[in-house]
Amino acid sequence: MKRVICHSSERNCKANETDLAHYHILIEGDGSVSGGDHSIGITSAPRTVTMRLTTLGANTGSIGVSRGCMVDCAEKPFAPSRQPMKQSQWDVM
Repeated sequence: MKRVICHSSERNCKANETDLAHYHILIEGDGSVSGGDHSIGITSAPRTVTMRLTTLGANTGSIGVSRGCMVDCAEKPFAPSRQPMKQSQWDVM
């Protein structure tokens, strides 16, 4: 592995089926950690299964860690999330 890529799922604070299918490790709103559906080793070589392309050109050799937060946020026009990142998620990350 070359890197760990940290994300916000732009979803709720509790991991759902979509989150589990797209990330290796998920940090929920209460700070608990869930494993995704795919092993970390699956990205050690070019893609052989369908996983979300979360970082253009950098998924191979990467571990994807996501905090469950930032649902309904937007950059333009700016809209804050209804569920911003919690301190517990930052501490675990």
